[in-house]
Amino acid sequence: MPSSNCESLWVKIKTNSSKSIYLGVIYRHPYHQFDGFEKDLNNLLTNFNLNSNEYIITGDFNIDLLKSTPDNKIGRYHQNLEGHECKPLITEPTRFSSTVSPSLLDHSYCKLRYTKQIAGIAIFDVSDHLPIFLLLST
Repeated sequence: MPSSNCESLWVKIKTNSSKSIYLGVIYRHPYHQFDGFEKDLNNLLTNFNLNSNEYIITGDFNIDLLKSTPDNKIGRYHQNLEGHECKPLITEPTRFSSTVSPSLLDHSYCKLRYTKQIAGIAIFDVSDHLPIFLLLST
């Protein structure tokens, strides 16, 4: 995802059934432009969907989904992902701090057919962000 609005790493994973799944890990700095990031992500998902690709997108987006409402930019971002048939896998807070309220900044989305997913949050007190995980099986 070439963008000045985030950092990302993408890998193409071949599965046993000879299909490929794209895995993207994204970090969006909290001060990078939100609208530009949203536009870049929307273009990427449009291209993936045009080519019928299956994908997983995960990472620290620094967008608090707990503050989503239908009429704000976070709600628009969330609706945009749903419009691309991206399934949100993490829906509980992932960041805790003694100075701010809990937030959901670490996201994981997928668009996978015929693949079972189990996602969750691991409870490890190693930083103010809790690790997230995803298990896949066919």
